[in-house]
Amino acid sequence: MKAPSMTVTAEDKKTGMTLGELSKFVSWAYAQGSYDATTIRITTGFTYQIKTISTREDN
Repeated sequence: MKAPSMTVTAEDKKTGMTLGELSKFVSWAYAQGSYDATTIRITTGFTYQIKTISTREDN
């Protein structure tokens, strides 16, 4: 069974994702059945802050 895809956006895109937001994302992904080899995608800003992060199951 595939875990659902999920995308999380930083509350403040200018400063980027906090460690707390990242931790919640990882916890949610594991709770939804993602595994260690699950691919993640991130969108960064000009100063490399994380703006969005998402899971994607590779087949």
